[in-house]
Amino acid sequence: MLRMSEVTTTQTATYTQPLSANEIFRSLPPNYSTSRPILDQYLSLLVDDPMEFVGKSGDSGGGMYVVNLQRALANLARATLESVVQERFGSRSARIFRLLLRKRHLEQKQVDDFAMIPAKEAKDMLYTLLSENLVQLQASAGEVPAN
Repeated sequence: MLRMSEVTTTQTATYTQPLSANEIFRSLPPNYSTSRPILDQYLSLLVDDPMEFVGKSGDSGGGMYVVNLQRALANLARATLESVVQERFGSRSARIFRLLLRKRHLEQKQVDDFAMIPAKEAKDMLYTLLSENLVQLQASAGEVPAN
């Protein structure tokens, strides 16, 4: 799908140009020997996938499909960051990092509880992630940030 739409999609586009299921089927190499019903199942699985890389934008031509380039690149960047954190700081730090990515804002106590890591260890890991600029502190509503 990406190869088919690389000519028609601009460099700054968020989505590829829509491709019909018929076009996709005709462009498959003959050695794949994939039947049309199997292709339709694959496309349905891609559309239903929680990553949302592929979307359905219409029903003409057996269905019109687009690739969400922005979502795909964001997930690739996220997976790369998670991998770097795991490699450099270990699986427990990666667990904290993924937790913060998912929940966005958490108190230190919540990080300890949700990540199921002892408080002192979680505090050390959070400090390490903070010192590497991988996470940020946010002042509480009642606090005045230091300048």
